[in-house]
Amino acid sequence: MSRIGKKPIPIPKGVSVAVEGSRVVVKGPKGSLQLELTGSISADVDQGAGSVVVRRGSDEREDRAKHGLYRALINNMVVGVTQGFEKRVELVGKDYNAKLQGRKLLLNIGYNSEHPEVFEVPQGITVTLSPTQSKEITEIVVQGIDKQLVGQVAASIRQMRRADPYQGKGFRYKGEKVRKLPGKQMATGAAAS
Repeated sequence: MSRIGKKPIPIPKGVSVAVEGSRVVVKGPKGSLQLELTGSISADVDQGAGSVVVRRGSDEREDRAKHGLYRALINNMVVGVTQGFEKRVELVGKDYNAKLQGRKLLLNIGYNSEHPEVFEVPQGITVTLSPTQSKEITEIVVQGIDKQLVGQVAASIRQMRRADPYQGKGFRYKGEKVRKLPGKQMATGAAAS
């Protein structure tokens, strides 16, 4: 048995979990999410213990691999509809900035100062700009109930201008260390002959 897969998922107050065939639907105060189970994986709601148990029907390699995965996905759904998820991305650079305009994130990241790069924020995701103490850093906060979608949006924003290893300018996750490389150096003396 998978060590992660056999752990029951506790259901907190205010959250309802329903299993409709191979579909798991989780509803909570922040919204609802659903997941389609494949293979011989099934989920059962234990009302007495107030938990969800994920089971597999066979010991085939594919089902063993999915056992722990589906348990983790259902647990992330429960956490998402109760607490939500967030990722913070920092935009570092004196001339770089970001602005919100409805569901669009306008980014001046050094490509064209007259026409900023536009990032469309998908449904189910909230993007806010958080003030920082430094004028060179703009913090972008990505929030939502779907952990995979929050991570994908943060990664897509970061990919637009990854941190430069020479100057350190660009997007990085909050707390991410960017290793700076030394630039070219001038020769200090006559060339050896």
